[in-house]
Amino acid sequence: MVHSWFLVAAVLACACASSPTPQSIVSSALNRQGGELQISRLTGLKRVGTMVAFGPHGRSEGTYETCVIYPSVAMVSISAGSIFVLEGLCKGKSISCPEPSFCTPASPEKAEELAKTATEANRELLFERSRWSWAATAEDNTDFWTIRASDTREGVVVYRFSKTTGLLASKSRGERSREYLDWRPLGGIRLPFELVDEVEGRPVFHIKLARVSMLNDISDCGPTFAPIVAACQA
Repeated sequence: MVHSWFLVAAVLACACASSPTPQSIVSSALNRQGGELQISRLTGLKRVGTMVAFGPHGRSEGTYETCVIYPSVAMVSISAGSIFVLEGLCKGKSISCPEPSFCTPASPEKAEELAKTATEANRELLFERSRWSWAATAEDNTDFWTIRASDTREGVVVYRFSKTTGLLASKSRGERSREYLDWRPLGGIRLPFELVDEVEGRPVFHIKLARVSMLNDISDCGPTFAPIVAACQA
């Protein structure tokens, strides 16, 4: 009986000490975010905030705005010092505007990026885990679960999930990384309201969202994206 008790205790200890699988960590994170079904049913999101850009000539502050209608519309606007971005995908056309009054077809590389944004933005985990081409590994790093996986589209990717919140804390690919901070509830799901992009450990962009709203139609994207909508309709 004594030996049996120690055997049972040892088995239980091993079970408790074992790490969760990468897929279970991601599933838990999606549940914490609101659930796979709820996230997959998102029709669209508009995000408005501020952005600080860090470059060789110092920092620039400005505005940041995106509008996504899944899975066919994605538009981005950035205006921070010398940095100006106005680009988007709508009605099957990818558009880049060097200035608000002048828009042209986007490059093939940009068109591919916009198409991915229109499908996956703000819900990347739903799609990325299905593209892992070899068995991902999970590591216990004190405050985080770390997953290393090979994405057939993005290459080797490293994810960190907070043990406290269960949510995605950061994602790294090569020299580039993004932190996901200040998760807040919105319409039954949770979204990060602060993002920090880094290259080789140095900040490049720091985005803080002031407003995030759900929407259903491109007409709700607002006047910022009027030049792109007009170019798509031309």
